[in-house]
Amino acid sequence: MTTTELIEWHAIRAGWSQVLRHVHASGICQYWWKNDNGKESFDHPFPATIDGAASAMPKGWTLFALEETGPMSGWSSSAIRHTGKVRQVFAHGDNEIATRYLLAKLAWEHEHATNDASGALTRGKEAK
Repeated sequence: MTTTELIEWHAIRAGWSQVLRHVHASGICQYWWKNDNGKESFDHPFPATIDGAASAMPKGWTLFALEETGPMSGWSSSAIRHTGKVRQVFAHGDNEIATRYLLAKLAWEHEHATNDASGALTRGKEAK
């Protein structure tokens, strides 16, 4: 996934959607972000920044390791959950911000996955 796709995924997960706010006389459309709870913002709720990616990480999860593996091979990272059952996820991306957002996505998916009767990991309902 690209950085843009990852930040869109996190916005939707958190209950945000883009809405048409105004059409200028020139025909240019102005979009805003609106949350399920009524909050609105002109700025993206998850900007393509390190702080934006950090805010996407689920509660209880922390960045454990992040390193640039080389100009041709991108970035590698892992996150660990310290509360409850200790869990760890790993991510690899083209740049630091994309890697951090991917790591947060994987942590969310792991956090909201459940084991079915056979013990296989299946997707659970994502929290908003």
